Order: sequence, then structure tokens, then C-alpha cells
Amino acid sequence: MRRVLFGILGVVLLSLPVVGAAAEEAWPMWAEFKRLHLQADGRVIDNFEGKAITTSEGQAYALFFAVVADDRRQFDLLWRWTVNNLMQGDESTWLPAWKWGKDETSGSWKVLDANSASDADVWIAYSLLQAAQRWNSAEYRKAGMQLLGRIARREVVDLPGVGWMMLPASYGYALAPARWRVNPSYLPIQVMRYFAKVDAEGPWCDLITNTEFMLGAVAGAGGVPDWVVYTPEKGFQPDPEMGRISGYEAIRVYLWWGMLDHSDQSHHKLRPLMQRVQALKPGEATPERINIETGATEGKAPEGFDGALTPLRKVLYGDDGQPRRALSENQYYSSVLKLFGYGWLDGRFKFCRDGSLVTKVSKPCLN
Repeated sequence: MRRVLFGILGVVLLSLPVVGAAAEEAWPMWAEFKRLHLQADGRVIDNFEGKAITTSEGQAYALFFAVVADDRRQFDLLWRWTVNNLMQGDESTWLPAWKWGKDETSGSWKVLDANSASDADVWIAYSLLQAAQRWNSAEYRKAGMQLLGRIARREVVDLPGVGWMMLPASYGYALAPARWRVNPSYLPIQVMRYFAKVDAEGPWCDLITNTEFMLGAVAGAGGVPDWVVYTPEKGFQPDPEMGRISGYEAIRVYLWWGMLDHSDQSHHKLRPLMQRVQALKPGEATPERINIETGATEGKAPEGFDGALTPLRKVLYGDDGQPRRALSENQYYSSVLKLFGYGWLDGRFKFCRDGSLVTKVSKPCLN
């Protein structure tokens, strides 16, 4: 009888879903990211300059990867740290502060810059809504929808002659009367698609249309610039103060496009733009910076750039990516780009046509 009971117990245990440590082991790169860049309390550390800062961007991306990895315990820790330290403990009122770290004057650990960062905010809202669906959490859905509303009210503006456009933060990017600064990489189209699905009255469909228009207006032979300015007289133009360079910011534009569902109309509209940027092709060393007007390149890109370009190179050229290297402790941004690019290539996640997230443990797209 004891042998029979043990046998039944073994069958029951084998049928239980994989969670916690077993879930993270299913994605070794995520486990390595946590070891290198995450504190036990849910804080993501960017130690590139040796100051161990935390940004809302870091929290946002880690929240997304936790959903992909089906790692709810880590997601809960990340979200609670974000609320307590970047949102003044009140998830229903505040946008996350973008920078947290050690104050060099007082020696205390605190918010160093209370302004928001819309690239982080959209990924936090998206990750909350995907977590709500994955784990059937009304709490996360409520938080995600509340944050979505604040993004629309505080970070989206009506540009004369264009319509709705997302600014990089809630303040500081309306440079003068009738002049605004925009970051193209802050507008992942698949995320906007999902927002339009869950918030049909919001500005999200217009943001997609206007993002396509902006990218087409500013892209040159060398790709999309890191920063853009808009005036009603001249429209969207590369930001002359930030330089006509495609580099550390714009690398994400190519990443987001490469991961778009192939039936998404934005994938087709933007494909010719991506194809004409010669420096993005596989085979040669990836440059750190590209002159968007001439296509001239300079510098050697960090390892993460190859990770970020993996989806685009797979889609356009059938390339399976450069030889992969392990994550590095002081290269948080490269680690993030690798998790996105290689995670997508390995089929750990994909975005459906409506922007929904599909992972190895979820249902397939219903396109």
C-alpha cells in the first residue's frame, strides 16, 4: 500500500505547474540576469558608472521578463519595490520617478530625479496588464489601467498639425512654445496596439499612425536618429542639439520593429525603411553609432546591440544571430537587449497582431 501511495503522490507532483525556481531555470539567461542585476528585494541595479543606480526603465524591463519567465514571485517583488520607492507607496496616483540611488550629499538612498520616463511607464503598464492575464490578477489589471490613464494624461500631448504624440517624460520636453523633443524608441508599436485593445477611447491608435509618420520623416540612409524635434513649421526633424546619430537610443527602434507580428500593417509600412540601412545587416562588426544622413559608422557597439538586432536580422536576412556571450555584471543595458532579442529568437515570447504577449506557457496567438 505504501508503494502505491508513493506512486500516486509522484504522479500528482509531476502534474503540478512549474513555478518559482524551476520556472527561472527554464530560461537560463533570466536566471543569470537576476543573479547579476537584481537585489533580493526586487531592485534592478545599473552599475555602469559604479554608482549602483536604479531606473524605472530597469524595473520595467525586468517586470516584462518576469512575465515571460512565468516568475510571479519575482514580479511581485519588482512591482512592490517600484511602488514603494519610485511611486511614493501609492500606485494609484504617481508616475514612477525615473532615477533612484545614493545622494552624494546626504549619503541617503532616495529618488534622485522625480521626473517620469515614458519608455519605462509604457512597459510597466503593459507588463502589469500581461501579468493580470497570465496570473488572473484583478489587482494587477487595476494598477495597469490606472497607470495607462496617467500616461495618457501626463505624457501624451497634442502636437499642432500632427495630433497625439508621446513625450519622453511628464515635463521638460516642451522646449519652447511650439517646439517639442521626442524619442522614437519610446514608442513600441506592439505595446500601443495592446493599449488600443484595452483602452479603445485612448490616444493609442493615433500614436501608432503618428509614430509611423515620424519614423518615415526622420529616417535617412543611416537609419532613425536617437532624438527628434517637432515644430509646426518644419515638422519632425533629427534633433540638432543631440546630434544626427543613430545609437544607444535608436537601437530599440530596430528591436521593436523586428519583433512585430508579420501581419501587423506597421511591419509592412516600415520594412523598406529598415531594409535600406546597410549598417544593420549581419556579417560585419556592428557599429556603435551611425550618421543618419550619410550612413557612415563609427565605434564598436557593445555586445547587447547584436542581441537587439537579432530579430530584425532574422526577419530581413534569415540570420540566426552572432555567437552569444554571457551577460556581464556592469552591462545592464546590454543584458536587457540580449534578453529581448535572444528571448524572441528562441521562441520564449512573441507579440500577436493585437499586441498580446504569448510565451512558452501561454496560449498561442489568435490572429
